[in-house]
Amino acid sequence: EQAYYSIGYRFAAISLIATASILKILWKEVAESNERGDRERVRRIYERTNRVLFMLGAVISGFLVPWAAEIIQFLLGDAYREGAFVLSLMFIYPIHQSLGQVIGTMYYSLELTKSHAIIGIIFVILSIITVYFLLAPANANIPGLELASTGMAIKMVIMQILGVNLSIWWLSRSQGWKFSIIYQFIGIGSFLFVGFFTKYSVSFLIWSGSPQIFKFILTGLLYIIISGLVIYSMPWLLSIKRSDIKMYIKI
Repeated sequence: EQAYYSIGYRFAAISLIATASILKILWKEVAESNERGDRERVRRIYERTNRVLFMLGAVISGFLVPWAAEIIQFLLGDAYREGAFVLSLMFIYPIHQSLGQVIGTMYYSLELTKSHAIIGIIFVILSIITVYFLLAPANANIPGLELASTGMAIKMVIMQILGVNLSIWWLSRSQGWKFSIIYQFIGIGSFLFVGFFTKYSVSFLIWSGSPQIFKFILTGLLYIIISGLVIYSMPWLLSIKRSDIKMYIKI
């Protein structure tokens, strides 16, 4: 069970590479704009970075979640196949983890360290309580659900979503910005739907005896095309306009 969770966590970390590379730039730009009193530029930088990194994570996770069992079997063998559900949950984890790192950077660059610390302490306490009830044996003095690696993955994903959105709400409230999470539901839901749709469409149309790697590549190409159409039809998910997308395509 520890191995299932550990494998899922390591796969999830791959999606954070883009986030790690952009945080120092974000910190610098936000701190400079805040020092000059340019609140509108701070809002634009934050919103654009937030949405782009979130959707990048959603696109990656939307493709990988349906393939969790095949990825486990191909890379690690049948012995770890039962960890597919844990891995699929952990593929969702980096989506909000990237938001959490962006939000943390915003709190520090705007000198809201006290608020950031209080929110962090609250969710550490809640996480300890939650993880106990998810992992504790059913026959303990205070019984738990005994969910092992699945419980740990559920805790990581749910507490991450709740903690990040509380931090976003407080940041928006303190800065006088509009708070909205609709893009999170639509983004994750849309790309997960596209991921399962493309996988099962390719599996249905292609000969069942075809190599899995061939199906994987073909599904990936179809997924990229449809995901591009989703973004083009809903550019507000990235906090941009359709004219911006056309300009990027020309470039």
